[in-house]
Amino acid sequence: MLVSQDRPRIEIYRRAQDDWIHETAGQGRFYLGCLDLEVSLEAVYQDVLAEIDIPC
Repeated sequence: MLVSQDRPRIEIYRRAQDDWIHETAGQGRFYLGCLDLEVSLEAVYQDVLAEIDIPC
């Protein structure tokens, strides 16, 4: 999982057999299968983007 530092964007790479699946989240929620956890993008960036004045 890669988390952008300058805008609300998360890139997730998932292993599938002998290949990798790439997903991008720029709004809403995303799922982390290895943790069986659904997370909102807003929760990840809470109090972070506000400090650098970028709307989430």
